[in-house]
Amino acid sequence: MRERETTAEPGTAAGTAAAGPAAARPRRTGYHRIIDYPRQGRTGWRRLVPSWRLVCGSLLGSVTVLAGLVIAVYATVKVPDINKLKMPTATVYEYSDGTVFYAVGLQNRQLVPISRVPTVMRDSIVSIENPTFYSDAGVAPKGIVRALVSDVQGGEFEGGSTITQQFVKNAYLTDQQTYTRKLVEIFKAVKITQTFPKTEILDDYLNTVYFGRGSYGIEAASETYFGVPVDQITDPGRAAYLAALVNEPTVLSQTDPVSQKLLKARWTLVLKAMVKAGRLTPAQMEAATWPTALVPAGVVSYDANGVDDSAMAQVADTYLDRLHQQNPNVPDSATAHAGGDVIRTTFDRADMAAAVRAVKSGLDDRLNPKSRSQATVDRGVQVGLASVDTRSGELLAFYPGAGGQYDDATLAQIEPGSQMSAFAFAASLGPGTTGAGGAGSGGTGSVTFGSNSSPDSGNAAQLWALMGRVGLTQNLQANPGELPEPLGKLSKDPQLALGIAPESPVRMAAAYAAFADGGVYHELSMALAVTVNGRTVWTYRPQGTPAVSADTAAEVTGLLAAQGQVSGVDSTAALPAGEVAGQSGTIGGDTSAWYSGYTTGIATTVGLWDQLVDSKGRTVVHSLDHLGDVPAAQSAIWPTGIWQDYMQAVTGGQSTPFPSPPQSVAVGASQAPAPEEGARSGFVPAPAPSLTAPPSATAGNGRRTPSPRTSGTSADTSSDASSSIPSAPLPATHSAPPSPSTPPTPPTPPS
Repeated sequence: MRERETTAEPGTAAGTAAAGPAAARPRRTGYHRIIDYPRQGRTGWRRLVPSWRLVCGSLLGSVTVLAGLVIAVYATVKVPDINKLKMPTATVYEYSDGTVFYAVGLQNRQLVPISRVPTVMRDSIVSIENPTFYSDAGVAPKGIVRALVSDVQGGEFEGGSTITQQFVKNAYLTDQQTYTRKLVEIFKAVKITQTFPKTEILDDYLNTVYFGRGSYGIEAASETYFGVPVDQITDPGRAAYLAALVNEPTVLSQTDPVSQKLLKARWTLVLKAMVKAGRLTPAQMEAATWPTALVPAGVVSYDANGVDDSAMAQVADTYLDRLHQQNPNVPDSATAHAGGDVIRTTFDRADMAAAVRAVKSGLDDRLNPKSRSQATVDRGVQVGLASVDTRSGELLAFYPGAGGQYDDATLAQIEPGSQMSAFAFAASLGPGTTGAGGAGSGGTGSVTFGSNSSPDSGNAAQLWALMGRVGLTQNLQANPGELPEPLGKLSKDPQLALGIAPESPVRMAAAYAAFADGGVYHELSMALAVTVNGRTVWTYRPQGTPAVSADTAAEVTGLLAAQGQVSGVDSTAALPAGEVAGQSGTIGGDTSAWYSGYTTGIATTVGLWDQLVDSKGRTVVHSLDHLGDVPAAQSAIWPTGIWQDYMQAVTGGQSTPFPSPPQSVAVGASQAPAPEEGARSGFVPAPAPSLTAPPSATAGNGRRTPSPRTSGTSADTSSDASSSIPSAPLPATHSAPPSPSTPPTPPTPPS
């Protein structure tokens, strides 16, 4: 039907309006907006008020879209198989015999079945975290609403998620606060509840939930807070304590007064929840006592024998980083700390304990740090000890010092002094020559060890080359800032033979080990095997390289074995004559004191010094003069005594004689001056120990028969020394060396 047209009279108001621009635009008939907003036919603020039809339509549309989204997400969420859930575990560090001594990782976790978790422990968790756990569908709408109301009103904090939801979040999702993550969490919880029994869900939840202090799972939490496995948590007090931590583990696990007050309030709430759920009677609640938790472990961790477990892990981590650079399949220390790996180290459990005892008996028990005259030097002295397997380069034991993050055995860089005289003498001989006035000695004549002299102190180039072949330049090149002069100048310094290049005890022990193994040097190793996700990715296979000829090694050993005494202490008292060789060392008379000695199976170095870094970053060296009331001239008595106690303990007083040295050594040794007389006043050296030991306790090379080690550490040997380098025999067996009547074939001298 056509609209009726009207005509406005000229001069009227209607006519005037029609004459405007709108009059030229005819109105469209039959047109309506889908969304009438702002509303037509309204003026002012009324145009902005939506109609009830718009409001209802918007709500209906939103519900429809949301329902569609929920259906779509629910359809795409798959039921996770909790039986195939892989829970991260800690990385463990083991002694050479497989005994675990340290664990580290992002998740310190030890899995336990639900059958080992006491009922009171299960009830405490369920009562406070999800009272309807055994009957709900995986989600609890009332619990969410109740938690929201409690939070708004400022009441006790309550979690809105059920145990099943928490398990899903811990095992499959993240802590990201998004609606999508929450929706997926709810749907997975529902589907898991429909698929798996409640006991199985609770089992996995207790193995994944975090309790603070780096402990994941109920077993790790029990060990961390009470030092017992979870099956011993049978009282409501300790059970409620662990259950209370789940709410805010990072805060409630702290030991400050505020955190402890919050934890105790939560602990009371757990007990009340158990009573409300019928899991505990009011009388039992009243009888429950606040438990005493263990003090959190510090950075340094010691075992019952005083062995620094954290230092062993630190040394192993440094070695891992080196291995990772050579073999990417080996995890570096940062990756290992994420958990799941097994690091089998070279450290011998009994030898590590023996090192602690030797330092205690040989030094600590003889000092008097409380004396006013002795306070400075007796309190500040530092000790480093390192013991190396001569045939494989394995670091068997070390003493890192008394606490702290600095390892005196492997990290310290101290001038070794006359410790270098043995290497200076070996370098002066040249390849395949003999010294002590014998043929081919180059006219060097006999050598007096133990003094700050060298047969050829000016020939620094030969000595530097030998130092490189026995690993004594590695730390120098890696840490040039520790050197007394630039590296290029140091390598040519005529005083290099006087021990001015700083070294660590572990490097010195490995270098001396070459003399014990016929001149063959083995690079240091701190690990036997590395396992990642149950698969062994690396196994140690010792390999040796010739450093000096066998004749030179035998000559040096013969002279060192003839030293006899050092400052009144019989350095060979720990082992029979001819089965041990050693060399003391001092620098500057009073800044450091050393002793290095070896049998056919073990080389051990002990070093003492007293230095620190001041507030301005400068290294301040203190004198060892009158350490334990001993004058500086006799300071070598301390490392010698420690060495003696340690070697007696680890060898049982038995070893295998060294191969016979060249004839010239016997001549030179007979001409050597008598050892220095006069032990310090008031110091009585330990008497020579009994050299009798049970046959089962020791092997014929001065090593106890070790426990079986990881397979695959053996290396083939070769009798053709001219064409190949003789590899070390199996470290686990520590087979005896050739008899003195049949000296080993010397390896091909290096070019």
